[in-house]
Amino acid sequence: MRHGVAGAPATPWRTRMVYLATAIVIMAAIVTPYLVSCAIATGDPFFSINAHTVYYRFAEGVRDKTDLSAGAYIRQKFAAHPIAMLDVGSDGLLVRPFERKWSGFDPWSTVLGQFLWMAALVGLAIWIFTSRGRLMLLMLVAALLPYAFTWNLGGGGEWRFTMHAYPLYLLAAAQACASLWTAVRQRRTPVPARALAWRTAAVATAAIVASAVYLSLPWFVAREAIASGEAVTISAGERDRLFYRKGWSPPRIDGNVTARVSESERTTVHFPLTRKRSYDVILRMDPVQPETQQRLTVLFNSQVIGRLQLSWNPERVGSYRLSLPVDWVKAGGNEITLVPETMVAAGSAGPRFSWLDPSTKVGVRFWYVRVLE
Repeated sequence: MRHGVAGAPATPWRTRMVYLATAIVIMAAIVTPYLVSCAIATGDPFFSINAHTVYYRFAEGVRDKTDLSAGAYIRQKFAAHPIAMLDVGSDGLLVRPFERKWSGFDPWSTVLGQFLWMAALVGLAIWIFTSRGRLMLLMLVAALLPYAFTWNLGGGGEWRFTMHAYPLYLLAAAQACASLWTAVRQRRTPVPARALAWRTAAVATAAIVASAVYLSLPWFVAREAIASGEAVTISAGERDRLFYRKGWSPPRIDGNVTARVSESERTTVHFPLTRKRSYDVILRMDPVQPETQQRLTVLFNSQVIGRLQLSWNPERVGSYRLSLPVDWVKAGGNEITLVPETMVAAGSAGPRFSWLDPSTKVGVRFWYVRVLE
C-alpha cells in the first residue's frame, strides 16, 4: 500500500485523511510555540515574515515603514503588475533555485555538476508520475514559494535562501540514477514501452510549452510596464531573444555590464509600445574600435531618426537620447535599427572581444535601450 497523501488514489481516503490529520497535528506542535512567542514579543505571530516587507519596499525605492503583511504586499504587487509578478514567480520557483545549485561541484569536477544537473531534471520528471514523487514536488514548491516572489529584490536572491531545496534536487538526481540502474539490471524499463513513450512525449511537450512561455514573458512584462507609463530598460541578457533577434552576438558579461555585439551592418532591437504617441529613448552602447568607428545612423521603424557621433569613455558606456516621432510609432512591436558607418574585424578590436571569431565583422557593443516615461 502506498502511503502518500498527495495524489495517491490507490490509498483509501480514510487512511489518507488519518495521515493528513497526523501531519497537521505534528506541524502545529512544532510551529505553534514559535508563533505564540512572536505574538507575545511583537504582537504579530507572523512577524518573522511580515517584518521583511519594509526591506522589500526599501529595495524598490519606496520609503514607507508602515506595517504591511507579506500577503498584502504580494497582493498589491499582483494587482499592479500581474504579468511581471507571474514572470518573477515562475523564475524564482522553477529556474533560479535550480540553476544555481551545481557550480559547487566545479572544484572537484565540472562534469559531475553537469551530470547531476541533468540527472535532477530527469528525476523531477519521473516524480510527476508517482504518488510519492508528487508529494516531493509539492514539498519543493511549498518550500520555495516564500522566496519565489522576492528573489529579485535587494539581496533576496542569495544562495542561502534556497539551500533547503538542495537535498530535494539531489534526491531527484538519485531517483534518475536508481531508475536507470533498475532498467539496466532488469533489462527492461520500469514501465511498459507504450506508457514510457506517452510519458516522455507529455514531459517533452510540457517542457517545450513552458520554455516558450518563459522566454516570451519578458516581452509582455515590458509591454505591461510601458502601458502603465513606467520607464522600461530592455537589456541584453539571458532572456532577450525577442528583443535581440538577428545579427547579434550571444550576450556577454563584461564587468557589471551584460552586452551584445552587432555582427551585421544592420542590427535591430525590437520592443513593444502600447500607444501611438511620441516617446523618448536612451541607447547605451560603445563603438568596438573608437579610433575608426565614430558615426552611427539610427532608424526607427525604417525611418532615420538620428546620426550619432559616437564617444568613448573606458569607465562608462556611452549614452545617447533620441525622440521617437509619433507619426512613426506603432501600437505593438517597434524596432530601432543601428547602422555603424564602419565595421571592423573582431581580431583587431582588442582583448575585450577576443571571445569572438577574429574574422567576424563587428560594429557596436550594445548594453540596453531604455524607453522613458
